[in-house]
Amino acid sequence: MQFALFSSWQQLPASADALFAQADKESIFLSRIWLENLFTTSLEASKRPCLAAVIDGPQTLALLPLKQSYDSHLDTLRHLY
Repeated sequence: MQFALFSSWQQLPASADALFAQADKESIFLSRIWLENLFTTSLEASKRPCLAAVIDGPQTLALLPLKQSYDSHLDTLRHLY
C-alpha cells in the first residue's frame, strides 16, 4: 500500500475511475466532474491542485482533493456547499 500525490487529474491511475464511478452514485459533490470544476473555478492564484491517493497494488482505495501553496503547504479543498 502506498500514499501518492498527483498534481493533475491526468496523472491519476486508471483505477481511480472505479472510485469515482462509486462516488458518483452517492453524491454529485463526490463526482470527478464536480471536483475538476471546483479546482478550475475556485483555487486562489497562489494555489495549485494536489490529489492525494491511497493505492494498493492496481487499486485506488481513496482520494483526497487538496490545494497546495507554492511553498508546498497542503490544505483541504473547501467550497460553500
